[in-house]
Order: sequence, then structure tokens, then C-alpha cells
Amino acid sequence: MKILKLTSLFLVILIIGCAEEKKPSKFGYNTALQGLLNDSNLSAQEFKIDNTSDTTLFGNKGTIISIPKNCFENVNGPVKIELIESLKLSDIVLLNAQTISNGKLLQTDGVIYLSASVNDVEVILKKESSIQIEIPSSNRIDVMTAFVGNYNPDGVMNWELGNEMVWSTSEQVKEITQYKFFTIPLGLFPNRMQYEKMDSIGKKYPITSQGVFAPLPEHLMGKPKREFYSKILNLLNNENNINTPLATREFANRLKEIEWYYVIYYYDPDGINKGHKFNRNPFEKIQLELFNIYADNIDKPLMYSDSLTLLKLKKFKKKNFDKDSDERLDKLITLFEDFKSQKLSYPVKINNYGIDLESPKAYQSLIQKGINKDSARLSIELHNTRQKIIESLKLNFKFEKDYLVKVNKAEKNQEESFNVQYYLIEANQLGWINVDRFYNSPNAENFNLLANFSSPDDLEFLNVSLVIPNQKSYLTGYKNKDGKYQFTKENEYYTKLPIGETGYLIGVSYQNGKPILGLKEISIGENEMENITASSIELLDFKNKMDKIN
Repeated sequence: MKILKLTSLFLVILIIGCAEEKKPSKFGYNTALQGLLNDSNLSAQEFKIDNTSDTTLFGNKGTIISIPKNCFENVNGPVKIELIESLKLSDIVLLNAQTISNGKLLQTDGVIYLSASVNDVEVILKKESSIQIEIPSSNRIDVMTAFVGNYNPDGVMNWELGNEMVWSTSEQVKEITQYKFFTIPLGLFPNRMQYEKMDSIGKKYPITSQGVFAPLPEHLMGKPKREFYSKILNLLNNENNINTPLATREFANRLKEIEWYYVIYYYDPDGINKGHKFNRNPFEKIQLELFNIYADNIDKPLMYSDSLTLLKLKKFKKKNFDKDSDERLDKLITLFEDFKSQKLSYPVKINNYGIDLESPKAYQSLIQKGINKDSARLSIELHNTRQKIIESLKLNFKFEKDYLVKVNKAEKNQEESFNVQYYLIEANQLGWINVDRFYNSPNAENFNLLANFSSPDDLEFLNVSLVIPNQKSYLTGYKNKDGKYQFTKENEYYTKLPIGETGYLIGVSYQNGKPILGLKEISIGENEMENITASSIELLDFKNKMDKIN
């Protein structure tokens, strides 16, 4: 039976050695492990579908299978679909699905098994048909490729290039996210923090020889500015304005540029606040006029207010100011010329269709609600983008240096592209399917690592693995003539190991309804021989220990 497989979220180097008795299941792995796989939620899920109708299936771990009608060859009656999801490194270890393709090491990001049968007889896809598979990932890598896999009679997996990887980020999302014009929470605007009395500023903002960089406390504001903040708070707290330009990150950026922070100087910059003085803002009048342009035109496109603001700044520039003030105005004019050129209109409205878009299964829930996949992806992609913007604006003012570092980091985050974390595969072959890429470690050297596993005398088999989480790869091991497990072999399989990397030597079996586990953390290259004891362990302890490699 042809078998294909999809590897897990983590690249690891895994070694699997099988004992004398080989008992492959119909899926290809050792039958004796089935009880442990059941306990670990790795048993096959079964679905019955009607071949004459389009069908979407949802795996327990987030995989989505879209099956078009009449896609199977010579089928009468219902079709049984079996699905195994192996999306963690520990899952792949249990399934003995090492990440090797014809002797070359692979880096993996998830494995699935998918089969179709009628009356327990395997059926295949029609030549012109394909099934769409969407595999979730916590950190999708766009250079991954789809592989299909087969176990040999000894239970050793080998992967081959197969099926087609499709990237699903829509052009619509790319266009919309060019300026990332999204509604943001009201509490993220400059100077919206809780105002403090002047005497307490030194406690929140450290005093330096250059003074204290801090927002102006409310009681030092003039009445016009206090009235403006009261006005804008009322506008922003009105739910009807949440999707106006006033409540966007872009407006927050403009407000930040218009705002002028007072720099407060203490007479004794050693932390003893004997007195203070502050530089008055020479632009307070025009600030209020510029603020009100946006506040009074919330029903109009943002570019309309940008144009009015630019005209006001140029008119104000004609007055005679000192050199520093002129330079500040020149910078503002340049900035607002750039803002105007963006031609921004209204915020993107993100339709969540009544679904919690923070949920790991949001995509599934949207599809189950009847939303088409493009609209579902768009909603989640826009939501993820907005959340990243929100995080980038949550600046914690401790001291100026820290503030500037966070601003730079926020700006970098705003330039990133945020997509739904799914791999999309058009599969014309079923079986074991995985998401992988070829991988060569820069610190790999020829190194013959040996592992000696002691285990119960009556143990029928032991699957042995060397796992390297940082590389998200794992390498099959085999038992040599001395009874030791070996992880490299000249001219066959992978001949090198990444020296200095942290790895885990793992031995797994199942006996009398309990897991057998031997696990040891190593630094590869430190010792040529490692000794590990494999013994019976409770299931909960087994799961906790295996989680270390994920």
C-alpha cells in the first residue's frame, strides 16, 4: 500500500531502530505501538462521505480536508476516509516517521496520513482530480515543499517529493495591508495614559542629567487643550466612531507627530526633586487647530483631513519663528506631505461573522458557518495584522532609551506581513503526506554517535530516535552488530551530525498497557557513546517527558 507522510512543526534528527520482530500495521508503523498511539490521540479518525457531493472534513488538531464530488475512481456507495494528524515533533517520533529523503535530511513542519476506501478496499483519486489539504502551523515557512512517504518492510520511512504546495495569501490582503489602515483600541493614543501630579513624575520617569522625557500632566495643560482631550475622548468612546479614521493607527501616528511633549528638567538630577522647570510648547495653538481638523471631519476620508492639515501647516510656516521652531515645522510639513500622498480613505472593516478570531479553530469555525475560504482567510489575516499593530503600540514608557528601542521594534513589526498559518496542498496522491524542506546544517561533521539502551529483557521492540529540536529534524538509527544504536552510516542515509547542537536520545516501546521510555538530553559531539535506560512509565509522565522535545 502506498503511504505518504507529513512531518511535524519541529525539525529534529530522529533515529528509529526496530527489533527483530517487525509487525507493520496497515499504516506502516509497528502494530505493537497502537495502544500508545491511541492514548496519545494519534489513532486514525474515521469519516464516511458521499462521493457525489463536495465535502469538507475537519481534523481534531486543525487539519482541513476539502474533497470535491466524484473525485474517486470506480466508487459506488459511501467512502471511508481515515486521517492521522501528527503536528508535533513528539507525534512524529511515536509514528517512527523519520525526516529522511533518499539519504538527505529534511526539516519538517507537520505530517498527516490520509486514505480512502470502500468496504476496506483502497480507492484512488481520478487522474484529473485532487484533494485540498490545509495543515495548520504555528510559524509557517514559505519555502516548504509537499512530500509523500512510504515505510519499508522494516518500518523505516522515506520521503519523496510529491503533491503540490499552494500559497494561499490573497492579492486582496496584500493590497489592503500596504498601509495597514486598521481600527485600533481607543486606549492606545498618545497622552491617553492616566495623568499624574507633577510631584510623582520622577517616580514614573527616571531623572537623567538631560532631564525627564515625559508627557505633559493634565494640570499643566492649558484649558483649550484640556477641552480638546475631553472632546476627543467623548468621540472615541462613542461606538459609532470605532470604524472612522479617528480611531485608527494612522490617525494615532498623525496625533503623535502633531503632539509636542514637554521636557521637564529637575534642578537636582540625582533623584532628589527639589524643583523643576519645563519648556513651554510654542505650537499649542496650532496643535489644537490641527487636532480639531481630524476631530471635526471624522465622517470624511483621512486624506481629506491630511490635505487641510498640510495647508494649515504651510500657512503657519509663514510666521517668523526661531531656528528650532522652523526646523520642527519643516519636518512636520514633510511628514504630512507623505501622509497626504498615501491617499488613505476609511478603515478596513474586519468582519468576524460572530466568530472569535483569536481561537485556534477560527478558520474551521468560519468555514463550518458557511463562509467561503477566501473570505475566511481574509478575515483572519486582517485580524492578525491588526493585532500585531496593537501590540506594537503598547509602549511602556520607562525611560527614553527604552522607549526609542521599542518604537524601532514597533516600526519593524508594522512592516511584516501576517498571514493565516496554514500550508495548502493540492494532493493527487493519498497516504503519508508531509511539509518539509531539504536541510544542511552549517556545523555538520562526520560523527559516529552510538547509543546503548538498556531495557526490560522481554521487550519485543524499541524505537530509538535522536531528535534535534533547533533544527526541526530527526534521523533514523539502526542497531549495529554490537547491539548499539548508530545514527550515521557511510554512503547510506545521513552521514553527518550537527556538532554542538542539543539533541535528545529517545527509546520508545509499549508493554502490558504502559509506555516504555528512555530519554536523555545530550550535546552532539561531546561523547561518542551514550548510555540510556528505557523503563516502564505512567502515561501522564510519559507525555510530560515527551513534551520536552516539542
